[in-house]
Amino acid sequence: MMLEDRWIDIGGVRTRYVKAGSSGPTIVLLHASGLSDQGICHNLRIWEANIADMARRARVVAFDALGQGRTDAPPDAPFGFDRVIGHARAFIGAIASGPVHLVGHDEGGLAALRLAFEEPAMVSSVTIVAGKAVAPAGDPVSNLTLSAPLEPRYSGIGQTWVMERICHRVDHIDAGRFLAEAMEIAGEPAFRSLHGDSTFDAVMRPSLSRMRVDNWTRLREQGVPRPVMLVWGEQDPLSPVQNAMALFRLIAERQRDTQLRIIGRAGYMPFREQSAAFNGIVSGFVSALEAASARPGPPTTE
Repeated sequence: MMLEDRWIDIGGVRTRYVKAGSSGPTIVLLHASGLSDQGICHNLRIWEANIADMARRARVVAFDALGQGRTDAPPDAPFGFDRVIGHARAFIGAIASGPVHLVGHDEGGLAALRLAFEEPAMVSSVTIVAGKAVAPAGDPVSNLTLSAPLEPRYSGIGQTWVMERICHRVDHIDAGRFLAEAMEIAGEPAFRSLHGDSTFDAVMRPSLSRMRVDNWTRLREQGVPRPVMLVWGEQDPLSPVQNAMALFRLIAERQRDTQLRIIGRAGYMPFREQSAAFNGIVSGFVSALEAASARPGPPTTE
């Protein structure tokens, strides 16, 4: 199902998004960062196997993050990850009239967690998918997995090479529009200019590192104020299941409503590799929370 691109101005930044579903709770999907050195041009099309299915029971919105996909970069680039989160906050405030269920992949999960800390009234729940950027000790293995990448980076061959190494199932790579659009984006002058700025990585990478450390501190000291679900691929080479378990234990210490779901025969992109299972898990989680919130509380006594 190819959804129509929509556009909205967020603080002067032309932002692309898609939406589906006419009733129910609102689910907002946050893709991983296309501004990292992973070698994939992440964009909203990565959710193409999920949106229509989830939209049977919810309103579903996916958008391109700041400076990624078809969303413009701010004129004062380079910028740090705090700006990415600020853009996400403003976007959600513009398209939703109440709290939303956030589903974030990797760095998208980092952004979702941050929004739950800083704007709890905006968030109903947080689902973190393959959260290498969130879980402790997520980087050393990925450095080996993606060592010696094919050149040119961000080419069709280069992005396919990365996806083949980080996913357990590879039959989804050529399915849909995601890879084709990622290749188109990589060839555009705006993308080449952003990634060609040597100061950009010097700004983005440290800001991500600072936010990860600060998030761990908040998880230990105050906890997440909203229900959390972690969804991991059993064969994720970038952040193994042991890392997911460590993150689960850390979050569950202060948030009792925490779940960990492991999807078999899936790697870094379980929402594409096992889309039906993923869609059912997320829809079930959201539906259960909505049903619980709709139940009347115990009667009050005067």
